[in-house]
Amino acid sequence: MNGQVTGVCRLLAIFIAISLLFGVLATGHSLAADAACALKNDQAPEDTIAQCGSVIENPNTSPGELSKAYFIRGSAYRERSYGDKKSYALALADFDEALRLKPDFIAALYGRGLTFYILGLHKKAIADFDAGLRLVPGDPIISFMRGTTNEALERYEAAISDFDVVIRARLPVNYTLAITKRGTLHRKLGQIDLAMNDFNEALRADPKFGYAYCERGQTFEDADKNSLALADYDAAIRFNPSICLRNRSSLRSKMGDKAGAKVDQDRITAIESGNHSASKR
Repeated sequence: MNGQVTGVCRLLAIFIAISLLFGVLATGHSLAADAACALKNDQAPEDTIAQCGSVIENPNTSPGELSKAYFIRGSAYRERSYGDKKSYALALADFDEALRLKPDFIAALYGRGLTFYILGLHKKAIADFDAGLRLVPGDPIISFMRGTTNEALERYEAAISDFDVVIRARLPVNYTLAITKRGTLHRKLGQIDLAMNDFNEALRADPKFGYAYCERGQTFEDADKNSLALADYDAAIRFNPSICLRNRSSLRSKMGDKAGAKVDQDRITAIESGNHSASKR
């Protein structure tokens, strides 16, 4: 399942970037400290870190703008990390300072919670997401990440409740991902009809959403409907090559297609090798 997990992590990263860049969080304020120190999708993290550092070092920066600068620099440290624990530590330190200056800074609570989630510190992440939701009850972005964290803690019913909030909001950036993740939780709880309803709804909303095909395929495979499972795995890989190769390789092997399974394994090796090389750059 590692290939599938990697693909899901990429989907989460895209969702998180969109939510921050387009200000989906209900902060009520601009997230830019000034024209240079701002969340930008066309700027390297190192440039953001340097520019926000100048704002932070300026003795004339107001406490409010200083809090924003710490938040933005912390987000840039997290973005550049590629698994580097030192960068995550710097990100957490900046989020801490942003929250010291402005304890009700919703985006900083979210950013710190997200960093805790990435580091596997799920209970700390939940605490920050809970704090954010006390400030903005029902926020679909924070609810999404709390649901994802509850899922990691195997609190499946709580996660479903969080995803219910997200799905009702129908934000285009996360609707299909949330409904697919809810379907996966229903499957884990043995609620197969509810799971299939969610996967089918996700695919009606986005017929090219590879993750939903992969999760529906797993549900078919669990029920020994291998031909249907294989068709869904094929569709998942066609629309998103990083998702579901491991599932299909395992199923092909089980069905006696050893050559096909090896082709998939070779593709997995090539993708993982490419990811490892990218993480070193």
